[in-house]
Amino acid sequence: MAGGGLDEAVNAVAGPRSGCLGRLRAAGWWLLAGSAAVVVAIGLLAPSLGAPDPGLPGRFGYWAETITALWRPLGSALLGLAIAAWWCRRRRPAIAFVVLAVLALWPELWSLLPRGLRGGSGAGAGPALRIATVNLNEFGEDEAAMVTGLRQLDCDVLVLLEFTPRWERVLAAQSVGDHVHRVISDPGGAHTDGLRVAIWSRHPFAGEPETCLLRGYNAQLRAPIVWQERTFWVHAVHPLPPLSLQYAGVFEQRRQLLDWLRTSPRPRIVAGDLNAAPRSALRARLHELGWRSAGDDVHGQSPGTWPMDRAWAAPFRLAIDQILVDDHFVVDDCVVGPANGSDHAPLLATIRWRAGR
Repeated sequence: MAGGGLDEAVNAVAGPRSGCLGRLRAAGWWLLAGSAAVVVAIGLLAPSLGAPDPGLPGRFGYWAETITALWRPLGSALLGLAIAAWWCRRRRPAIAFVVLAVLALWPELWSLLPRGLRGGSGAGAGPALRIATVNLNEFGEDEAAMVTGLRQLDCDVLVLLEFTPRWERVLAAQSVGDHVHRVISDPGGAHTDGLRVAIWSRHPFAGEPETCLLRGYNAQLRAPIVWQERTFWVHAVHPLPPLSLQYAGVFEQRRQLLDWLRTSPRPRIVAGDLNAAPRSALRARLHELGWRSAGDDVHGQSPGTWPMDRAWAAPFRLAIDQILVDDHFVVDDCVVGPANGSDHAPLLATIRWRAGR
């Protein structure tokens, strides 16, 4: 009787305590799910924020930009939380995490569909044009790998970023292709040699190139190229990355870049390092201006191109290097080019004139 009375006393104390802990655990799971829902909501709204500007200025705009950049790992983390919640027998939070994960990973699921089901970009006509964008990396040291990589691209139009005087000397001393038509951005008031960009072409230029200095120092370049007796404009772009300490300046650069691109003649192509994730407001504005991502056209979502110098980051690489075309072009293919020692992968697209345009 004494032993039984002791057990009853222990159970009387432990029962309310375990019930309290259970409620705390349940509240913790729902708090985590609610926080995740807020983050996902910001990520879903981010592309439409601040139109016609490239998002919102200030701290909130920076965090919205950060969420879009981490969209793929966020979806993976939500899927992991769903599995953990199910394992802990928290069925409803687990279902909530699954719904949030599907919202975040929808681009991944969409890309699994055959290209025909995702909608084709139309029929092309005539020979194909190969265009590539390559970030040389101003601090890159493997010059032999870069020269070999450029030769292997074998492209008709080549957009080169971070085209420092050193890289200019290295590439001038090597035979990397028969691009006899070459222009380099006017450095203007550039503080950094790494902000120079260049356009090399096998096809002649139709006129003088134009330079836009973002905030007075970051040179962007566009040049008219004659191909199959028609002229199109290639834009070599490289706005700065959205780091927190300089986000106000980056936001202003993006706004100026959009203003400049709005004045572009057609047909037109944008190639370079946008330093903007696919779900960013900048990419949304470019889409609204009539540019399509060649990588999205072919794969459903563009291949990741940065960072290439960190093997552990392979699942989380960002598709910030882009080739964008307007509706005058059809994209046959878009692939990551051969490794060249840079921290960015080169991107190569094969395009044709759209039939009937």
